[in-house]
Amino acid sequence: MTVEPSPGGLSEGARLPDNAMVLINTAYYGLPPVESGWWYFKVDGQIYRANPSSRVILERVTHLANAAFKS
Repeated sequence: MTVEPSPGGLSEGARLPDNAMVLINTAYYGLPPVESGWWYFKVDGQIYRANPSSRVILERVTHLANAAFKS
């Protein structure tokens, strides 16, 4: 079964808003490990993969999170 991202949220290439929070303990939420050059951020109930220095969104990844995040 393929899980598709839900519509809405911020677009790739957009800059994260100032209220974006770094998402820690990502393994608990079932997300793949963070790699060099990007972090996970949470904004308005959505998870984004973004460059931490420029805050530019690389991808919305909420659909990859497990039920622990969505509860």
